Amino acid sequence: MRLDSASDRFENIYESPALWHVKQSFLGVKKLVNEAEELDSIREELIEDSRQEAEFKISKKAVDRRRSKPTGEGSCVESTGRKRRRETMAVVSAIHGGSKENLKPGAIGMLETLNKKCKEDDIVDGMRSCKKFAEKVFPRLYKEDLKKFESSTDNMLRSIAVYYSKGIRGKDKYRKIYKASSYKQGPGKRAARIKVANCPSPRLVPYHRLMAYIKSIDIGQLHSVCENFCEGLDECDKINGCYRDIEDLLMKLAGFYLNHGKYDILIFDQPNTFHVALGGDGAPFGRDDSACSWLVSFLNIGHGVLSSNENFLLFGANCAENCLPVKRFLGKLITDIERIQRSSYSIVVKGESIDVKFVFAELPNDMKMLAFLAGELTNSATYFSTFADVNQESLTKLGTFGHNASDTWKPWKFCDRMKVVKEVEKFKKKIATKNVSAKTKRSNVTTFIAKQKSRQEFVPLVSELIDRAHVEPLHLKNNACALAHRYILNQAIEMSKPNLPTSFSQVPPKTPLFKFIDALRSKCSLNRLAKRIIRWYDENAVTDASTFTYRFTGKDSRMFLHNFMFLIDVLENGVSGKASELLHVHAYLCLCLRNAVSLFSRVNITDEQVRELKQHCTNFYRGYWLFFKVNPIVWTLGCVVPAHTQEMKQCYGLGLGLNSMEGNTLSYSPKRVSSKDPNYCVCGLQKLASVDLCRFCDHELRKKIENSIEK
Repeated sequence: MRLDSASDRFENIYESPALWHVKQSFLGVKKLVNEAEELDSIREELIEDSRQEAEFKISKKAVDRRRSKPTGEGSCVESTGRKRRRETMAVVSAIHGGSKENLKPGAIGMLETLNKKCKEDDIVDGMRSCKKFAEKVFPRLYKEDLKKFESSTDNMLRSIAVYYSKGIRGKDKYRKIYKASSYKQGPGKRAARIKVANCPSPRLVPYHRLMAYIKSIDIGQLHSVCENFCEGLDECDKINGCYRDIEDLLMKLAGFYLNHGKYDILIFDQPNTFHVALGGDGAPFGRDDSACSWLVSFLNIGHGVLSSNENFLLFGANCAENCLPVKRFLGKLITDIERIQRSSYSIVVKGESIDVKFVFAELPNDMKMLAFLAGELTNSATYFSTFADVNQESLTKLGTFGHNASDTWKPWKFCDRMKVVKEVEKFKKKIATKNVSAKTKRSNVTTFIAKQKSRQEFVPLVSELIDRAHVEPLHLKNNACALAHRYILNQAIEMSKPNLPTSFSQVPPKTPLFKFIDALRSKCSLNRLAKRIIRWYDENAVTDASTFTYRFTGKDSRMFLHNFMFLIDVLENGVSGKASELLHVHAYLCLCLRNAVSLFSRVNITDEQVRELKQHCTNFYRGYWLFFKVNPIVWTLGCVVPAHTQEMKQCYGLGLGLNSMEGNTLSYSPKRVSSKDPNYCVCGLQKLASVDLCRFCDHELRKKIENSIEK
């Protein structure tokens, strides 16, 4: 300290030559003193290292002895374990700058070494025996992250997904899920948090916070159906519901899709133009067991349009799909659509403004809804189709559908629809004054419309948009599968006569009907259908399958198309004559149906597959015309589907599946067929691996059936 103080004093002295030499000498002495002190420090560290090395040095003999009893294998006594831990801690503390009083540097150093140098499996094996880590350390770290997660946006979105999963859960169900997923109830005790390895499971967002968040989401302005579309109605006819302004909704969706990076927007040779699909349907739900909704989606997202996440609610109400408030809503909707299609809109995309247009391109609706939108009679009318001028009489003829002069049936034209509407209005005025019942008047009106070779009664609710309608694949597929099943069921009943009892519980197990029901359960995964047949059989005591009604779902259709050969196989086994021939016909026609459904349900389809689809549909149609009976379902599948698929391909470069109301894309060929399992035939029936086809597909009757249909 004296040298430093003297040095400071020298700084303030006038530097004469003599004094300068004195100062230089002083600084030299100071430098030597510092070097000596540094050497002393180094010497002390070397002495300490030597001491520690001598203290912790382990002889080769000791190393070999310890290797015979390594730590972690349970061969060490407790005293040996304590000694090794003490030695390890002493060495690690010395290496990382710790001491007996401060073990933290050593602990951190060991953990960092484990993290960098050791294998994950070795660390896991070691941690299993460390209760402090398992019961205290890890839960402490986990709880810090758990608290952040439970208050995060990710957990809020998870909770929203639970609330809206498979329909709206509601307050009570959501709270039960919240409690069941995070708490366990002991007998006579309060609910305790569910823990795994002393770590509590993540909780959903509490209901009150979830509702506050959902209500804060800006979905645009909602309008009341009751206030705007129920004027003049009796109180009992007024309905509850909401709708959104379609212009505002389309603007929001366009901005979302254009600014979101995950979507590949298809332009369909029309840049900055969105092609809108508008669909509605009713379902048994709520008051009076009826509800109706209308959805909007963009065809420009391609295959994604099938997802329920990409279809947005435009209208929802507790009412029938054809009630007066819905008609009034559609009237307003068409006015808005006409204005929207004439306009262009400016959308900000990544900071730049672009002009977009909207075109209403498709109406994915079932046949009942299309008839309502078109202002037509019901589908039981003489002219039953919204798509063509086919009637119940011409249905029995083999023909084609299209725009060519040579085609048997042609699409309706909007101008022709309007002509018929005017004639119908005149006729209604004419018979209005007649003193006859309302039923007779109605019968006269429908007869008059049939004589006009039409099914048109009113002005189409969707105006000229009705000309853009295409057949919807989901409902047609379900109806076709129900028809094919009903024919096979009827065959099973006919083969079981005349000794069928009035109760199914008394039906002998060896009868074809019993085998058929058993195959539905055990081989086709159609338990619900089997139960419905049994109930129908017991309630009606009728052995005519034409009276059996069952609405096939998408799942029912898929299971039927996967496994129809098992039903036919159990019926045909040991049978000959006419019954066997009919079963072979059903086997071929169901195979044609499966191939057709697999193709017309696709969004992406090639030109070659379009040609294949036409062949499958034609064979299905001709097969029913030749061996059974053509009905509207068979006619639509055989004649309309190929034409509409071709139109969709030309317009969008995509298939008829783009117009589907189905929420996902399914495979209609069973895995055993698509994977080309050598033990199964292309029809799905089991066969020998050494042969190419099963006993049905390789039967001589198959070739005769194919030749008959082709001719």
